[in-house]
Amino acid sequence: MFAGITTLAALIALFRAPWRQLLDQSARQHMFMLCTALLALLWLGGIQVQDNVTVHLLGLTPVVLIFGWELALLSGYLAALMLAFLGFWPWTALPVEVLLSVLVPVITTQALLWLADRLPRTNLFVYLLGVGFLGGVFSMLGALLLASHLQGWTLDHPLALLLAFPEGFISGAVVTALTVFAPSIMRTYDDVRYLGEE
Repeated sequence: MFAGITTLAALIALFRAPWRQLLDQSARQHMFMLCTALLALLWLGGIQVQDNVTVHLLGLTPVVLIFGWELALLSGYLAALMLAFLGFWPWTALPVEVLLSVLVPVITTQALLWLADRLPRTNLFVYLLGVGFLGGVFSMLGALLLASHLQGWTLDHPLALLLAFPEGFISGAVVTALTVFAPSIMRTYDDVRYLGEE
């Protein structure tokens, strides 16, 4: 079931991804490969919260805002495949790992971006905090809640909040730095929308 869900999501992303924008810019291709490698490295770390339950940072909120959800999804899939190929993740657990580490944060961040883009009035902080910071927080909370449901372990809610805050802080800091110093990198950022600049 999970393999079918993750495969379908990958196929949709493959067909919808803005390949021309990616292939026409070598700098963007390098950034895509760098993000994929950084995701794999980030997922290697983690803390054990219960017996046989390890939680790691997700890191996909900035990737969604840099590339859009389609390429972010594919970047996450490639990172997961790298970890499985190198023996860090078991192949049998790959569909669940992709569901929790890739699909949940990508869908969560994209949903928040969709909501932010439909607000009648907005500003830069909606993008930085509402999508960048809260995207990380809600991604982690969503992944933890789904993991606890699927794997049958009891989620310690204070611990979940403690794990969600660093995810949100790091995501928000990365998104803020890139938006301020290199806004052209952020595919989902729009000066007119968030700053009112023509």
